[in-house]
Amino acid sequence: PEASSSSADSTAESASASTSSESSGDEGKEADKKRIEITVPHKDGMEALYDTVDGLTVGTCGPALPVAHNLTVPADISSAAFWMVAAASRPGSRLTLHQVGLNKTRNAVISALQRMGARMDIVPTSPEDAGEPYGDITVYGSDSLHGTSLLPEEIPNLAVAGALGRGDFIVRNARELRVKETDRIATTAANLRLIGVDVEEFDDGMVVHGGTPLKGTELSSYGDHRIAMSFLVAGLSAQGET
Repeated sequence: PEASSSSADSTAESASASTSSESSGDEGKEADKKRIEITVPHKDGMEALYDTVDGLTVGTCGPALPVAHNLTVPADISSAAFWMVAAASRPGSRLTLHQVGLNKTRNAVISALQRMGARMDIVPTSPEDAGEPYGDITVYGSDSLHGTSLLPEEIPNLAVAGALGRGDFIVRNARELRVKETDRIATTAANLRLIGVDVEEFDDGMVVHGGTPLKGTELSSYGDHRIAMSFLVAGLSAQGET
């Protein structure tokens, strides 16, 4: 199947912030000045609002008056990741996702799929002065995906890709997955077993033994959207209804 998709979704990034205040007198009037330093992995194109932009640290003094301007919000690569895995694991497929965010701090799914043998074309389309880089990603389906080792950014989605590939897909040092919307180590492993995958579960991760044909069955999302989306992707390659 051949498909094309476009999105303008945006996500709110969390950032660590610290504030301090000091008082100063100006002709008998006291004004509180609050200093805000926000540690962020990127700039959002509004540097004019900030007193300092130095590496990963952005600072400003309030009050500040925002100035309206045109801003392109790239599509969310975490949402695109489900469709990338679906296309990569379906031989003969080709999927193009337009205007997807290509921030290097957020694109773990790209490098992971490439290590697993997925073929993709990435064409940057953002101007040089864009606050966030973005571009078009085309993913080509293959029957030769293979296992890799992975940190936890895109689990459980990539665990499904590991099940559809050959060899062992290894996730370690991911204990924080047990305190997400669900225990994503336990719920991912449980659903993989139900569709016929051999999984070893550890306190901080899992090993998925890929290459076994998947069987359709009834699965629980456990109220977690990432579990639901990941196993809908798995259902595309399973025999029978999922």
